[in-house]
Amino acid sequence: MKSKTKTLIILSGIFLSMLILNLITPLIMDDFSYAFGTTGRVQNLKDIFDFQIWYYLHWGGRNVAHTLAQFFLMNNKLLFNIMNSAIYTLLIYLIYRIIKGKNEDHPIYLLLIHLYLWFFTPVFGQAFIWLTGSCNYLWTTTIIMIFLNLFLHFNASQKKYNILKCILFGVLGIITGWTNENSGTSLVFILISYIIVKKLIEKEKINSIQWFGILGTIIGFVIMIVAPGNFIRSSGFDDNRFFIIKWIERAISITQTAESYLLIPIIILVIILSCYFYNKQKIRKEIYLFIIGTIIAIYSMVASPTFPERSWTMVIIYMAIISGMILYDLKLKNNLKKIVVIDICIIVGLMFINSYILTFKDSYGFYNTWQERIKTIEEGKKKGIQEYEFETYYTTRKQSASFALGDLYPDKNDSNNQSYARYFGVKYIKAKEVKEP
Repeated sequence: MKSKTKTLIILSGIFLSMLILNLITPLIMDDFSYAFGTTGRVQNLKDIFDFQIWYYLHWGGRNVAHTLAQFFLMNNKLLFNIMNSAIYTLLIYLIYRIIKGKNEDHPIYLLLIHLYLWFFTPVFGQAFIWLTGSCNYLWTTTIIMIFLNLFLHFNASQKKYNILKCILFGVLGIITGWTNENSGTSLVFILISYIIVKKLIEKEKINSIQWFGILGTIIGFVIMIVAPGNFIRSSGFDDNRFFIIKWIERAISITQTAESYLLIPIIILVIILSCYFYNKQKIRKEIYLFIIGTIIAIYSMVASPTFPERSWTMVIIYMAIISGMILYDLKLKNNLKKIVVIDICIIVGLMFINSYILTFKDSYGFYNTWQERIKTIEEGKKKGIQEYEFETYYTTRKQSASFALGDLYPDKNDSNNQSYARYFGVKYIKAKEVKEP
């Protein structure tokens, strides 16, 4: 079977598996609040634009991500379900392209990448399936991967200076830098490290198109970071200690958290590296750039008062790229590597099937719960009922979109409950009180 056919089959399988999970995922948490703009439900691009101005001035700088989220919330969720599954599939392919580099095709690595993200992303469902979460992490990460693929391509090509390509790549750079905080920070450091290696160490010229991309990325990143909303939002965290003390404490806390999230990926990396050095092979220089990116993506969050689990997504992707590059380049005798890779895919693939079935059941339970709630609300509104209480439903699989996000709460004045009520046009929606035995 040709490699292109294998690639198509694997990517199609990944797409379908993600589409099924997207189809059984309802709107969750922030989806209900971002469905509204400054004057009511978002209905057109002007509503989105007006809200994004307010958001930038009062809440944060992630305008690229939340513009995407509001666009999809303005439309039927089926559009998002299809597009989100396609974007995840594209992400897998883009990561594969970076890992492969100039080497020959081995489509089985597409499956390995998917399995790596599925099992090691701390909250896979939040980052890749939940609408608002996907726009903040999956979609922004895909933009970064598109940028990096083009960036490395321009380096390899010897095409002449083209002002139109420079401008377009500069614009893409602005969008790329304007994605999210730790991803943007790590990307800027990767590009700066690239310049240092090329200009100062290897004494090579930087492609003109690349310069525009680097400049655009820095501009986009600065626009995001200096958003007045960032400072207003951070002021809500009451911590007046000297910033160095806060940063040291956060660095220690992040390191402790990293142990639980990165232990197995690091063990895998060490095993691969051991084989690598045993064969006395040279490491691809791009690997060092992604190592820098990984470290920066982790510890740049010391400047943030919070570090949600989904913010580890970019770290896991960098780890996947590093491990993938080293494994891809690893040379073993008698097709031993091919045998090992196939065996890993079979074993982990079987684990994936079991995990996927459990995730489907978990997500479908939450989906059915919300469908029943919607039916109850719609029927109740016809009778003039404006107050609703439902039993809370919690998913247990990290690959489920609602995992660790919460559901309804007993306090009817909870901000999430109020968003639900506003979305459905009722007075309040809350969780039933749980009585102590």
